[in-house]
Amino acid sequence: MINDLKLGFKLFKYGIQSKSLIALFFVFTGLGIVMECFATQSMDNLGGLYMVICPIYFAQLLVTSTVSLYISSSPYKFKLQTTIPVTYNFLSMTATFGLFITIRFLRIYLFSEPSEELIKHALCGIIFVAFLVFVLQVYSVIAYRSFILSLFVFFPAFFVTFVGQGFIFKRLDKFAFFGKLYNMNAVSTVLIAVAFLVLGYVASYFLSQALYKYDLDPRTYKQALARVGR
Repeated sequence: MINDLKLGFKLFKYGIQSKSLIALFFVFTGLGIVMECFATQSMDNLGGLYMVICPIYFAQLLVTSTVSLYISSSPYKFKLQTTIPVTYNFLSMTATFGLFITIRFLRIYLFSEPSEELIKHALCGIIFVAFLVFVLQVYSVIAYRSFILSLFVFFPAFFVTFVGQGFIFKRLDKFAFFGKLYNMNAVSTVLIAVAFLVLGYVASYFLSQALYKYDLDPRTYKQALARVGR
């Protein structure tokens, strides 16, 4: 696996618009860090979104590199469309999501004196972003095989991440499950977050194997390829 990751790292530069995507990764990750550091209760999850969505750029670089005739005819094509991008997704999301959780804990426990309600809201936000991490790992696999289908996976998850907390908060007294979710302690929150992260990796790993027999959806790379050719 180490050799596969080294191969993937070397091939990043052959992905479509590699320099632009790598630059966007750092720009949006930095933006997410700033947003999370100065977040208010009304936008708790926005910084997390920016931080966890950027790692899928690495998977995109690896998958689109196989459009090259040289790479598509190599014995590495299977791994470059399955295990390697999935693993890079997992590792980079682990890094950015872990950074998001660290910043959030520092913000609510060390650098401020939040109310108990705000702490619960912040911890609940971690669970919702963790759910988005799970979905993004699955989405990044489906998107390259059926872009339209992947949108039906991503947008509901995006909606749940940003609307879900408000929905739960208004119904704490009506549904016991929502009350338990909103009253998770820090340890339980981290365990659930890690579970979502790992389950996303496992699901995307096996899904990438199952979908490999289908061709890449041209909509995921043709427009970018046309811009490169100009």
